[in-house]
Amino acid sequence: MAIHLDNSWKGQQETVKTLLAAGADPCRGGGDYEHDPYDVVVRGDFLDLLEILIAFAERKDVDPRTILSDVARFKGKTAVEVAICAASWSVFSYLLTAKLGCLSDVFASGDQNALHISATIGDVRFIDPILAAGVSLTQFTPTGHRPFDFAIISRHYDYARALYEHCSPTDRESILSPDERGFPTFGRLVYSAQTTYRHVIDMEAIRLLDSLGAFSVYFNENTKDTLIRELARTAYSSTRPNSAAFDDGLLRLVVSQTPTELLNQRDEFGFAPLHYMVMNANLAGLALILDHPDVDINIVVQPLPDSNAADALGLQAGNTPLDIAGLKRHSSDSLHAVGGGAREVVAYRANVEGIIALLQEKHAREARGYFFRMMVQDALMVPESLRITYLFPEYAAPGTLWRGPRRWVDDGEKASVWPMRLGGGVDNVADLAMRRGEGEVDHAELGRLAFML
Repeated sequence: MAIHLDNSWKGQQETVKTLLAAGADPCRGGGDYEHDPYDVVVRGDFLDLLEILIAFAERKDVDPRTILSDVARFKGKTAVEVAICAASWSVFSYLLTAKLGCLSDVFASGDQNALHISATIGDVRFIDPILAAGVSLTQFTPTGHRPFDFAIISRHYDYARALYEHCSPTDRESILSPDERGFPTFGRLVYSAQTTYRHVIDMEAIRLLDSLGAFSVYFNENTKDTLIRELARTAYSSTRPNSAAFDDGLLRLVVSQTPTELLNQRDEFGFAPLHYMVMNANLAGLALILDHPDVDINIVVQPLPDSNAADALGLQAGNTPLDIAGLKRHSSDSLHAVGGGAREVVAYRANVEGIIALLQEKHAREARGYFFRMMVQDALMVPESLRITYLFPEYAAPGTLWRGPRRWVDDGEKASVWPMRLGGGVDNVADLAMRRGEGEVDHAELGRLAFML
């Protein structure tokens, strides 16, 4: 017996009644179980019809539990799972009281228990009977989430509160403690927002977790990566900021509660959160973090002695945020850093310009000269007034990468930074931009040249 009519619950309900009255056998099922009668009545919460179907099966000496646990009839689930997913409270209660369902049943993958399923639906009526059946509220999924996490991710905050209230003190501590990978509750949710569940954590979730004492400045307790650093180095989407890294409320909370030494703390690559905000063109996040009175706006990149990660990113040690912003303005990376097409690139470049303006407004300094060197390079697009005859790169240390614009001299070698040498009708300007080997920029001369041009 299969139902192949319209998908409205009322239409399917009437179809089941008609077929049963005509003597159809519901125990046989349809060829593909596309609209099995048991699936229809469980999803529609049609308790009266379910009782009729079960009575029919018993008269045929068919164990109803065999039918109700047949995942082929319920599109990969058991009847109990379907009842939870569909919030079919009447059918769910009947299955439990009649001992027809087993709450230890999980999805075919075995990844989730009944509480995980219920938490994604958010109906608090299901909590008590599920817990009474002995289902664990501290069980992790392979992605590292407990039922409490699922309730927060699904934005069912009443359900999350109810779960927490049902916890023993030990279970409460377990819910808020780091998992085996080291992620505390806040860290797990931020990780979810960046990966599996791309949602924005709203202020209600933040207030709830903060009130339960779930806030931690660390994204991961094992690695001691901080939340502010993880949020700062999240890849930016200018047109689709759907990650927790760009939620204004979360950023404000994290910045306000993170100690100053952690706000300015560099990672093993030498980058502070401020550097990552600039590199990812996260203008809104940068504005928030710069509002903190103790953030060092001129903090420089200082990688560990045995790390060449900064060079691999095209950034040498000693760069300030303004240096990095100048690099980003002229770097071809802006064409590839975001994958959203033309709109993404336009928004990205606009954010970079906004970051430069913001840093200058805050009186940020540049240390390595990249920013002003690029200003001079732009000015040299009209060189006739100074009769500049050639412009070529200076050689840099081996292994140093440079992703900015280049103009090569055909001398068999290539350089990796952009120091400049001017020749022609200008006297005493050789090696103006950089003293060879030291990488130091003569800012006064650069300013004078830029003014002349």
